[in-house]
Amino acid sequence: MSAQPTAAQSARAAARRPSVLILDDEEIVLESLKDTLRESCVVAATLSPREALEWLAARPYDILLSDIMMEEMDGLEVIRRARVLQPELTAIVVTGYGTLEVAVAALREGVWDFLEKPLLPDVVVQTVARAWRMRRAEIENRRLVEELKMRNEELLRLGEVARLQQEQQLFQASRMVSLGTLVAGVAHEINNPNNFIMLNAPFLREVWQVVKPMADARAAEQGDFPIAGQPYTRVREEIALLFNDVIEGARRIKHIVDELRSYAGRDPSDYKCLTEINAVVASAVALVAKNIKSATANFSVSYGDNLPKLYADAQRLEQVVINLVQNSCQALTSRDRAIEVSTRYDGQGRNLEIRVRDEGVGIPPENLSRLTDPFFTTKRDAGGTGLGLSVSATIVKNHGGTLEFISEPGRGTTVLVNLPISKLPPAS
Repeated sequence: MSAQPTAAQSARAAARRPSVLILDDEEIVLESLKDTLRESCVVAATLSPREALEWLAARPYDILLSDIMMEEMDGLEVIRRARVLQPELTAIVVTGYGTLEVAVAALREGVWDFLEKPLLPDVVVQTVARAWRMRRAEIENRRLVEELKMRNEELLRLGEVARLQQEQQLFQASRMVSLGTLVAGVAHEINNPNNFIMLNAPFLREVWQVVKPMADARAAEQGDFPIAGQPYTRVREEIALLFNDVIEGARRIKHIVDELRSYAGRDPSDYKCLTEINAVVASAVALVAKNIKSATANFSVSYGDNLPKLYADAQRLEQVVINLVQNSCQALTSRDRAIEVSTRYDGQGRNLEIRVRDEGVGIPPENLSRLTDPFFTTKRDAGGTGLGLSVSATIVKNHGGTLEFISEPGRGTTVLVNLPISKLPPAS
């Protein structure tokens, strides 16, 4: 049984680069992976599965990056033996055979993610970085749980009133730690089978495009024939639409997984740059134009003039605006009700403000304080996950800003996103 990491160990884990062991029996691929990861990781590499296992027995590694198809030993067998040596090792497989059978077998061995050949350097770096962030989060979560246990023992020596107050705070902190681990795990478990769908559905759609002319020829020569109990002439056009629906459904699942991962933890400085907030809002409004058109005939957007640029992650802020506008659309009871979006700059407070106001049903006072709680939603019956506002609040907080809700039942809701101006990135 592994010992609990100390605070010092957790700090060192956060500061250091991950140690990655690369295993591939193709020297060209091995050297390419080494060169790709050399700057961001401490890399060891070998062409031999047996040598890789010897190294794993001799010292700990954070991540194993292994090919699957190798002559000396199957990559999944290497991973199976590696987990005996290092149970907490994060495994990523590299494969040129992206079949469902390979993916299922890898999933059963607890593989974290897949990299398909030909390898793209950016994808390799991002995949390893995500695995390392998750590894650090797990270490930090264990440290926090241990710290909570120690603090709880200390509470036993305090007076009853103080003990009860601090116990409540500890419970909430412990719940959030567990929740972060749970969310990360759920996102991972959903992502793996969804990868199978996204990998195979486009291939099946291409297969259908090849088969369809042959089926058309048969129907022309021999007459209509049944497919899955339906006449071919009825389903021939629908099959392509069904494949498109499957692919779109998989993309929607991926979007939910990305939200879960956003909640579980992402380095907020990863993709920040100088950003025009009006451009962010305009892009978000364009992306949800169809939802807006279905919900209201009274939509307006006004952009502040000469707004300063903001050092920000434009994609994440766009996600916040999309979520707020979609919530407003869902709150309306008829198409004559209005939604207004605006931007402005508070020069005195040096804040950029995004305002989203709707004439919807409003929010009961008892729910206002819970809106950004993970998994809290008043729209469960309509498919709400309760993650949208929680993720949005985290994104805004990571930008040093605030998310404020002003609402009254029956009179609509106003949401204010306040973002402090920062001309330059923080010093490294």
